[in-house]
Amino acid sequence: PPEEDLGPPVVLMTPSRALPRPALLEAGRAIAAAIAADSRKVAFVASCDWGHRHLESGPYGYHPASAEVDAEIVAAIQANDLASLDSITDERAADAAIDGLWQTLVLAGVLEGTGFQADLMIYEAPNYYGMIVASFAPDGGQ
Repeated sequence: PPEEDLGPPVVLMTPSRALPRPALLEAGRAIAAAIAADSRKVAFVASCDWGHRHLESGPYGYHPASAEVDAEIVAAIQANDLASLDSITDERAADAAIDGLWQTLVLAGVLEGTGFQADLMIYEAPNYYGMIVASFAPDGGQ
């Protein structure tokens, strides 16, 4: 009998904050190589939160680093330069209470040298944490 179609395969990963940052970029490069070697279309989703200290009333309190680091993230997306986020120190990441740096560095490795163009759709911090929606598509939008 034919096998049941379970839909496309999904791979989940959670990069450890303990890994050296070059290893995160290298993991992204390895993922990009696997994608390039496969004829199927692939969607890579880096899901994460940003600064969690935008409001004093939030569970982590207020720290100005949340808005500052979130602004750096937005600027890096707009410049199509996610790898530049490697310059955010662990101390600033902790002050801002960000969760997305590590996944974004893997994404930077995936996108490295691919000709993908960034499109920042929205950035908001309507509550105590910042949220970003962005897409990266090959030149020509395919």
